[in-house]
Amino acid sequence: MKPGGLSGRSLPSLRAGTIFFDIDETITTATGKAAEHSIEATLIRAVARANGVGEEEAKDRIRNTFDPEVEPVDAYFAALGLDPRVLWDALMEWFPAAFQPFPDAGEAIRDLHGRGFRLFTCTTNSNLICRAKLAVAGLGGYEGSPCFVQLVGGSEVHPAGKSTPAFYENLLRIAETSPREVVHVGDDPHLDLALARAAGITQVVLPAREQEQDWVAGDDGGVYVKSLCLLPGMVTKVSQDEQ
Repeated sequence: MKPGGLSGRSLPSLRAGTIFFDIDETITTATGKAAEHSIEATLIRAVARANGVGEEEAKDRIRNTFDPEVEPVDAYFAALGLDPRVLWDALMEWFPAAFQPFPDAGEAIRDLHGRGFRLFTCTTNSNLICRAKLAVAGLGGYEGSPCFVQLVGGSEVHPAGKSTPAFYENLLRIAETSPREVVHVGDDPHLDLALARAAGITQVVLPAREQEQDWVAGDDGGVYVKSLCLLPGMVTKVSQDEQ
């Protein structure tokens, strides 16, 4: 790896019109209390309350409707007899204790949005969970996030989720952009770097908040930064003509 920042070297120069953001360990991180809850358990309780049934019956209703392990709930509210806002309220009862934001990520996102970059989530999370975690980070609420063009992830982007380069290829189509005009930001060297590069996205920035250097050019092609506050200083916005 080649160190930068503290050695006086200038920041890497990236050019993009669109930026993809991972969520888990990039924008938010799970706390010790996350293990005390699960999204499925919250869904079971919400369905039970909404339909006046016991939790076992609610669990059967859910599993006869969809697989919460691999499918987002967003398309099944009517079949479950559940008001989306009820589930949102149930999630938000414990999300603020179960997840905490990284302030550097929120600062970078607000800056990039304000400069006109098009931001999209690039995550294993469904739309509902994207909204909930971004709400914890102070970047939105029930209606979504004003900083992002679209909140998508998991099987909503590709049936296999974020486990294949095809996930990124589909997200590029959703964003209506090409790989060379994208910067992807995520924490995982495989899911966020190797798979993105396999889909042609060569500009990848990874938060490495424990490293000593401000930034490091990795042998794997990623740019590792101590703080995402550095990101806006790295990226130059390409014009519409260049896109």
